[in-house]
Amino acid sequence: MDGVFLIPLKEIQNPNGNILHFIKLDDLLYPEIGEVYFSEILPGCTKAWKLHKMQSQRICIPIGLVKVCLIDLREESLTYKKIDDFILGRSVNHSLLYIPTGIAYGYKCLSNTPSLIANAPDIPHDPKEQIPLYEKDLPFYSF
Repeated sequence: MDGVFLIPLKEIQNPNGNILHFIKLDDLLYPEIGEVYFSEILPGCTKAWKLHKMQSQRICIPIGLVKVCLIDLREESLTYKKIDDFILGRSVNHSLLYIPTGIAYGYKCLSNTPSLIANAPDIPHDPKEQIPLYEKDLPFYSF
């Protein structure tokens, strides 16, 4: 999908507990960070849909396993209406997923235990710049 990046992250072995990389300023494609937050998602639950006019997302899943679904809603994009799915989580794909503005995204927890979504968007949360979307708005996709 145009403008979406999946960047493999390092896991450093340590006998007392491994270290999981998320963001290093010297290798970021987009260095601005507006805030960092964590969002828990319970087993079998879905959190969808989100769409931003100005905010881009940088996410990884340090705990659990999550299906991340993307739908390109940018009419000017070469990948307009394209759908991509990613399975992220330490056990299968410890990576940073960059989601630019104009792409709707949602999450589904695939783990038997709660998963944790780490996000470092480029600007702080502003409810005025988020575009409300609902399942009925995207009838061509179902988790």
